[in-house]
Amino acid sequence: MIPTGPAVVTSTVVVSGAGPFLWDLDLTTNLTHTFAADLDVTPAQLALAWLLHRSPVVVPIPGSRTPDHIRENAAAALVALDDATRARIDAALAAFVPAGTVS
Repeated sequence: MIPTGPAVVTSTVVVSGAGPFLWDLDLTTNLTHTFAADLDVTPAQLALAWLLHRSPVVVPIPGSRTPDHIRENAAAALVALDDATRARIDAALAAFVPAGTVS
């Protein structure tokens, strides 16, 4: 069971069945590390930068345990993703097919 927390909607997701749960770790790992390396940023910075470029009303709230990690996450706001890079990331994500079960 994965508690989703006391946010606007509170619920519990139960992970069952064999195989991957909703994502392909090889795809996501390769995707984030390849694109992050191309941009000379960390995978976390890439993910945050991509979210920030999606919409002016998106405000990601990453978790951080150390001051260094907070600085790393804050630096994501300075990562420039041009239209071509965003299109490459979006195309790679569009190829993703969720798998697994939630009950």
